[in-house]
Amino acid sequence: MTLKVEGKEKRPHAVSLRFTDRQLDWLERTATENGVRIQDVVRSLIDQHLNSEEHNANGN
Repeated sequence: MTLKVEGKEKRPHAVSLRFTDRQLDWLERTATENGVRIQDVVRSLIDQHLNSEEHNANGN
């Protein structure tokens, strides 16, 4: 799977990710259930992780 992402300069970058069949099934099911694209699910998971890291870094 290749995702198009934007870097700090808002330039598109291609990122290749490898998923197991089980992981891809979960991504597809989650995207379908929420009416979004797989890219949106991946982006949301990354954002949640980054927000959690930031929250922990602030001692909260």
